[in-house]
Amino acid sequence: MLSQLRRDAGLAQGELASAMTSQTKERISNGTFSDLERGIGAKPPRRDVVLFYLKHCLPRWRADAAPKEERRADVLRKLEALEALHERIKELAVKPHPLETDQNPARHVSNSVSGTVAGSVIQARDIHGDVHLSGAPQWQAVEPSDLKVAISSLHSMSGGWFHAFSRENTQVAESFAKDLELPGDQAGMDALFDRRLRAGAYVLSHPGLPACAVLSLFNPGSTHEVVVRDVQVTDKTDGPIVDGIAYLIEAGGMNDDPITFYLDSWFPVARLIEEGVDKGRYFVSRNIRVAPGEHVMLPLKFDAEKSSHAFRLTVRYQVRGRQLSTVVDHHGQPFRVSPTARSQVGAGYEAAYALAYDDSGAPRLTALAATDLPSWLG
Repeated sequence: MLSQLRRDAGLAQGELASAMTSQTKERISNGTFSDLERGIGAKPPRRDVVLFYLKHCLPRWRADAAPKEERRADVLRKLEALEALHERIKELAVKPHPLETDQNPARHVSNSVSGTVAGSVIQARDIHGDVHLSGAPQWQAVEPSDLKVAISSLHSMSGGWFHAFSRENTQVAESFAKDLELPGDQAGMDALFDRRLRAGAYVLSHPGLPACAVLSLFNPGSTHEVVVRDVQVTDKTDGPIVDGIAYLIEAGGMNDDPITFYLDSWFPVARLIEEGVDKGRYFVSRNIRVAPGEHVMLPLKFDAEKSSHAFRLTVRYQVRGRQLSTVVDHHGQPFRVSPTARSQVGAGYEAAYALAYDDSGAPRLTALAATDLPSWLG
């Protein structure tokens, strides 16, 4: 789909890679660009990649305006079909059998997926060959994961646990404000925060007050070391800055030199920040080794200034010569991060609530007037 569009426009892959590099300010390797062009595994190309191709290829295509618009509509229809198929594959809980190290994945042009599918067999082309949905399971049993990955915390660590609901979610947000008395222990606060995230809250990120996560990596094996090769932001979607109802919950500490993702960039990659200085991509010359039975806590930071973002994390690792990956999200939902509304001219919060203590010392929610908001938030 995209490769043919590029060829019809007379563009080499390197030309588009250069244009993408100029736009994102990130050097993109040929291998990475090829993955972006055709999608990875059974996943279709990302929608923002498709729109990038349409923007750069259609003007170069020697055709009248009408055929160009027809081609654009056809590409978007195919993308929607591929996205729908991918969602169906995920519903079937597909787990592909990992390739042996001496096999070339390019030769695997036809794969089968277990699960019951109504109607005829569906084929999705221009991914990595063909993907077939059929009722006959043909995958071998997959070994238990050699790496257990989880988010042990997700909040704005340096100045408080700040999060907000969008204006579309105001009714849900207000329901949390009805119970003014807050839990008096950390476990209760964690549970409350978790419920709000599940209900659609966004963690707020602000310069100096970043959204942070601690990624917990555990090797449950007893023999083999796990080597983490990359942590990637995947399935990212962008939206408006969230400016509905804000909650200011509790102060916390800040991890030193976390791995940082700039979510506003077109293709966020893990970067090493040391004492505020960007040292470049983290995993270019580094990896993280997790010994058998070992826990590794990996602090991550997510910066955003222009848009809100929903995303998942994909951890890519190697064990016993096999290249594997696992996806991390929040109980099946994507992580959500938004800049504070002050970052957007003219935006403001309809309401805000902050942690306070009554005369007995019990924590309670207190409604804040606009004049009471912190200067960086109001």
